[in-house]
Amino acid sequence: MNKIIALTLLLISQNCFSAAEGNFYAEPVYSYQTTKFDQYNIVTHGVGINLGYEFSPNFAVEFRLGSGLNSDNFLKSQNFRNKFYSGVYLKGSFPLDDQISLYGLLGLAINVYELDFSVENRDIKLSDGSRGFASGFGFNIKQNKSLSYNVGVHYLNDSKSAIDAITSYQLGLKYSF
Repeated sequence: MNKIIALTLLLISQNCFSAAEGNFYAEPVYSYQTTKFDQYNIVTHGVGINLGYEFSPNFAVEFRLGSGLNSDNFLKSQNFRNKFYSGVYLKGSFPLDDQISLYGLLGLAINVYELDFSVENRDIKLSDGSRGFASGFGFNIKQNKSLSYNVGVHYLNDSKSAIDAITSYQLGLKYSF
């Protein structure tokens, strides 16, 4: 309970919103994704875009949208592909110095995937999705006022679908405007 109170006070404090200039940003990303499906760890690659609005240097709202680039034949007769993902996040940043900052993400996400397999010479295609709370963390290195590099990890856990967890390692180039 104390953590919730502390987080609420941080979000509504004068310091958190003191530089409320409203900076938009767009960040194309490349992702390396591992998906836990039963006992299998499936590896795919993807691209996406993160769009956000910074209320201050310490707080932003971010929308993420992306798609898988390839599929993984994790069994000889089964093929897995991440079709797309999206999510809305609150993003808190903690600057270490003028150029480097750490960030954390907390939000809601959805991931839609496709599974192809053959049974008795029939091709079957299933589409399903994982959704729920997602989190992430990473760091940001500023090149100049409008350009920075991001490295991060994003995690979605959904015990209600066939997918146990999706972890995405992302590299991005953020442009602020």
